[in-house]
Amino acid sequence: MYISDPIKETLAQNMDQLSSRVDELFIYLENELPSTSERQWKTIDKKFGEIFTKSKELQNYISCL
Repeated sequence: MYISDPIKETLAQNMDQLSSRVDELFIYLENELPSTSERQWKTIDKKFGEIFTKSKELQNYISCL
Protein backbone atom coordinates (compact mmCIF):
# COMPACT_ATOMS: atom_id res chain seq x y z
CA MET A 1 0.00 0.00 0.00
CA TYR A 2 1.40 3.37 -1.00
CA ILE A 3 0.59 6.60 0.77
CA SER A 4 1.84 9.85 -0.69
CA ASP A 5 4.39 11.90 1.21
CA PRO A 6 2.00 14.81 1.89
CA ILE A 7 -0.50 12.43 3.46
CA LYS A 8 2.22 10.78 5.56
CA GLU A 9 3.38 14.21 6.69
CA THR A 10 -0.17 15.16 7.66
CA LEU A 11 -0.57 11.91 9.60
CA ALA A 12 2.73 12.50 11.39
CA GLN A 13 1.69 16.05 12.30
CA ASN A 14 -1.65 14.80 13.60
CA MET A 15 0.09 12.18 15.72
CA ASP A 16 2.39 14.87 17.16
CA GLN A 17 -0.65 17.02 17.96
CA LEU A 18 -2.33 14.05 19.61
CA SER A 19 0.75 13.42 21.76
CA SER A 20 0.78 17.09 22.78
CA ARG A 21 -2.89 16.99 23.70
CA VAL A 22 -2.40 13.86 25.79
CA ASP A 23 0.46 15.61 27.61
CA GLU A 24 -1.79 18.61 28.24
CA LEU A 25 -4.55 16.36 29.53
CA PHE A 26 -2.21 14.59 31.92
CA ILE A 27 -0.93 17.91 33.28
CA TYR A 28 -4.50 19.15 33.63
CA LEU A 29 -5.46 16.02 35.55
CA GLU A 30 -2.47 16.44 37.87
CA ASN A 31 -3.47 20.01 38.64
CA GLU A 32 -7.25 19.84 38.64
CA LEU A 33 -8.27 16.45 39.98
CA PRO A 34 -9.48 16.44 43.55
CA SER A 35 -7.49 14.41 46.02
CA THR A 36 -6.40 11.27 44.20
CA SER A 37 -4.96 8.18 45.81
CA GLU A 38 -1.62 6.67 44.84
CA ARG A 39 -3.46 3.65 43.48
CA GLN A 40 -5.64 5.83 41.27
CA TRP A 41 -2.57 7.67 39.96
CA LYS A 42 -0.91 4.36 39.11
CA THR A 43 -3.97 3.41 37.06
CA ILE A 44 -4.06 6.80 35.33
CA ASP A 45 -0.33 6.65 34.63
CA LYS A 46 -0.63 3.11 33.25
CA LYS A 47 -3.42 4.14 30.87
CA PHE A 48 -1.47 7.17 29.65
CA GLY A 49 1.53 4.90 29.11
CA GLU A 50 -0.63 2.60 26.98
CA ILE A 51 -1.78 5.58 24.90
CA PHE A 52 1.82 6.71 24.33
CA THR A 53 2.90 3.19 23.38
CA LYS A 54 0.11 2.84 20.83
CA SER A 55 0.83 6.32 19.50
CA LYS A 56 4.50 5.47 18.95
CA GLU A 57 3.57 2.15 17.31
CA LEU A 58 1.23 3.99 14.96
CA GLN A 59 3.87 6.61 14.15
CA ASN A 60 6.37 3.85 13.34
CA TYR A 61 3.81 2.10 11.15
CA ILE A 62 2.99 5.32 9.29
CA SER A 63 6.68 6.03 8.68
CA CYS A 64 7.02 2.61 7.03
CA LEU A 65 4.22 3.27 4.54
